[in-house]
Order: sequence, then C-alpha cells, then structure tokens
Amino acid sequence: MIHIENNTCSICLQEGLSWNLNYSKTEMEMFKCGHGTCKNCYKKMKTQNSFSCPLCRGDEQQYKTGFLTQTVNKWTTFSEWYDEFEIFIKSGTANNIIKNTTFGQQLYRLIKENKKLLKENAKSRNLGLNRKTGS
Repeated sequence: MIHIENNTCSICLQEGLSWNLNYSKTEMEMFKCGHGTCKNCYKKMKTQNSFSCPLCRGDEQQYKTGFLTQTVNKWTTFSEWYDEFEIFIKSGTANNIIKNTTFGQQLYRLIKENKKLLKENAKSRNLGLNRKTGS
C-alpha cells in the first residue's frame, strides 16, 4: 500500500518516495488497489497496451462515461480519477463519489494517515519544546 511517506517503487525499488494529493509534489502514481510505482516507471508501463499492477496484477477502474451510454472508459491512476472529481471533492459535494469508488476509499485511507502523522509531529514538537523550557 502507498503511504504518505517512505514508499518504495515496486519496479525499480527506489526508496524514500512520498505521495501527495498535489500531483506536482507527489513522487508516486497510485493504482486502485493502493499499490503504486514511481512516476518514471509508470511512464514506461503506460507504453504497454494493457495495464496491471506489478504487485497484485489488479487492473484499472472502469466506468461508464454517462448515464445513457454504454461507452466505458477507465482510470488507471489516482491522479486521473482525482483530476476528474477535484472540484467536487474540494467543494464537499462528492461524498457519494468518494464512498463508492475504490480510489475514493484510498483517498479516505490516506487522509486518515496524514491526520495521524500531523498529530504525531505536533506531539514531537511539543515534547521538544517542553524539554527546552524545562517543564
């Protein structure tokens, strides 16, 4: 599973990679299964005609492009999914989309993990301040 910090690419094994909701800051591409690769390895994977996760062989998430159509499209990475729904997610109107998609569940998991990291970092800073002030 991809985490906020300390990820390893499942293809080239590069270590210490971070994931970020902001695509320009992230070093990883996350798939619907929660696994991922570094951006460079994903670019190489994208040149193939079909996709499967290098760890679990999971495929991309398919979806219909409209209510009255049979046309099926697919999201391969979290960033592709997020690009489509970002405005709705940020405005708070995408609760059903988040709850009912695999990528949405991964988003919830990472938000929860990020909150935990922020809380742990705040505790560490407070402990450091208490030691310096002698309290």
